[in-house]
Amino acid sequence: MKKIWYLFIVVFLFTNYNYGQSKQDSIDSYEKVNKWAVVKLTIAYMADLRSWSAETEKSKVKQSLKKEFDDYITLEKSYDEYSEVIDLEEFEASLEDNWSGTKRAVFKKYKKELVDSTNVNNFVNIRFVPPNAPKNNRSNIILIINKKYNSLLPKSGNKNKIVVKENISKNTASNTSSIRNSNKSNLVNITIYPLLALAVLLILYLSYKLTKAKNKINGIKKNRRNQTSESIDNNKAFNNKINSLHKEIDSLKSKIKLLEETNSDLMNQPKSNKNNLEVQETKKSMEDIKSIPIDLTTPKVQQTITKRIYFPSPFENDRFANEEASETEKPISLYVAEIDKNTNRGRISLIETADLSRALNSPNTFLEMVCNYENAYSSSAKEIKVIEEGKVALVGEDWIVNPKIRIKFI
Repeated sequence: MKKIWYLFIVVFLFTNYNYGQSKQDSIDSYEKVNKWAVVKLTIAYMADLRSWSAETEKSKVKQSLKKEFDDYITLEKSYDEYSEVIDLEEFEASLEDNWSGTKRAVFKKYKKELVDSTNVNNFVNIRFVPPNAPKNNRSNIILIINKKYNSLLPKSGNKNKIVVKENISKNTASNTSSIRNSNKSNLVNITIYPLLALAVLLILYLSYKLTKAKNKINGIKKNRRNQTSESIDNNKAFNNKINSLHKEIDSLKSKIKLLEETNSDLMNQPKSNKNNLEVQETKKSMEDIKSIPIDLTTPKVQQTITKRIYFPSPFENDRFANEEASETEKPISLYVAEIDKNTNRGRISLIETADLSRALNSPNTFLEMVCNYENAYSSSAKEIKVIEEGKVALVGEDWIVNPKIRIKFI
């Protein structure tokens, strides 16, 4: 912000310094150029209207416009070089031959503005623009006029590069007053421009700061929404697990109650009945033994059928959720178990070839619940080596790890 204020102060001081220069030099130079400027602007209008230039070939001009073209070329060559001695009446008379009164009217408009007017203006801000004509050549001519004007200024005035106009009648006090008022008006205008430029820069700077602040706020809101969504999903998962545990507890309570009732019935039976039953059962078993044929064939060994199950991360100490188990390896899989299909028991190990970056970055979440460390954890560790596999069994809806896997950080 300080730099902007420094820039404004420099521009303001430079502007006032320029306006502190002598105005008489500018006025004298303007009076030397203004008549030549009227002629050049009128000729430029002719060129604009017909799209001609000094390089245009006469053979390409329509037959009906050849006389006008000849006059245009004559005027262009006659007034190409600057001259202090310009007879405006002679130039006006040359327009009467082959050019219509419209061109003469354009000449009079420029003459009235640049020569006959009592107001002091500069060549840059020529107010009159002829209708139905392009501005290309006119703009080029204005540059040429100003270049000539600046070359006539003294060295101290050349620094300003401000072209002013004055046609002062030194015999009238009213003209002098008009010049003073015009100078004051120009000074006010030049002072306003730096202020406007400063205001624009300040607005752009504040807009940039506002946009940056809004983007930062929107980013914070988006992160909060994402965190809230993740929290809701985690809460739902925990609630589902809690509900499944409650159902398992209720089922176990029902089984315990049934076993207690059965045990109570057995305890309440009379002892004699119990003895009679034992005798009857003994006799029956003896009869069954007598009737059992002896099979001398070698019994077949039951074949063990195994399957491979993959787990991501444990959800609590010593436990994997059954709903997260998969028979195919996924990008998020970290553990693999060889399970007996008949007993739902087996051995479990860490997948050493998996992407272990998550486990190394967050060992409390991915390792510590189902692994015992052979050495202390280090944040600089790059790999994990399995020292001894663990055991896992399906209990209810969860896979229980006991004993844990022994690992070593490398």
